[in-house]
Amino acid sequence: MSITISEVMTRDVTVIKPDDNVQQAAKMMADWNVGVLPVCEGKRLVGIVTDRDIAVRAIPAGKAPADIRAAEIMSGGVYWCFEDQTVGEALQHMGDAQIRRIPVVNRNMELVGIVSLGDLATRATRPAWKTRWRKSRRRPNRYDRDRTAASRNAMRRARADVERVFLNRSRACARASPAWCADSRCCAACAR
Repeated sequence: MSITISEVMTRDVTVIKPDDNVQQAAKMMADWNVGVLPVCEGKRLVGIVTDRDIAVRAIPAGKAPADIRAAEIMSGGVYWCFEDQTVGEALQHMGDAQIRRIPVVNRNMELVGIVSLGDLATRATRPAWKTRWRKSRRRPNRYDRDRTAASRNAMRRARADVERVFLNRSRACARASPAWCADSRCCAACAR
């Protein structure tokens, strides 16, 4: 069974209105420690403002940040995904568009959350790993036999979590390559 976006997305999303000014948007980004704010009219997603939009579109305009509306600098052609889509579909969509964060909407086109590559790397699991990662066939030594079953299971979960992060990071790369880098355990395209 595939994992859906609603299982890994961040639901508590701070939004701004198109009439809010850039100074308010920058303050909200600093307060919440985020780099992106969805722009909504009511619950309907109309755009997105990133920290880069502020730096590239608002600052060179030469106006005071309090005089520039979010609607003037927001990115209008927003890529989004539905909350019932699978993680794989969202990763494919993000890779094709070369984006790191994607707003999540329901079937009524209302904003319900946002998902980032970090969310996917830390919260998503893939049952296909069992086919990609081989288990070691070595015989247990005395140290292994002395461990309790609980500590062995905890170590297995920790090892799986680390492998999951590296696998998702390489899968999320838009230029994912089957050639793996031995040093960084990342795909060859990311290692450059």
